[in-house]
Amino acid sequence: MNSFEELENSNRGEYDRERDERIQQRINDTLGTYRFLGQVVDIYVPRLLDTVVEIAAGRRRPPSKSHRPSPTDPQGIDKPTGGGPSLGPSDDRRD
Repeated sequence: MNSFEELENSNRGEYDRERDERIQQRINDTLGTYRFLGQVVDIYVPRLLDTVVEIAAGRRRPPSKSHRPSPTDPQGIDKPTGGGPSLGPSDDRRD
């Protein structure tokens, strides 16, 4: 074997090793991205689906402990009275 063939074989081995390392790094990066996306889907998709089902079914979540229902509305939602703020005699006066 001549010196050019030896040089080619040594360069080929080095090139193959670098190529394999690049391929391995790309695979690891891709798997990391898929792992992250899987975690996001695992956390947020069930909540999203529950919310969509609740909206479609027209159900409400139970109120929090700090929420007190209004005495006029048993469900705790004040119904609009149809009027806005009024400018009565006491609101019209400026001091």
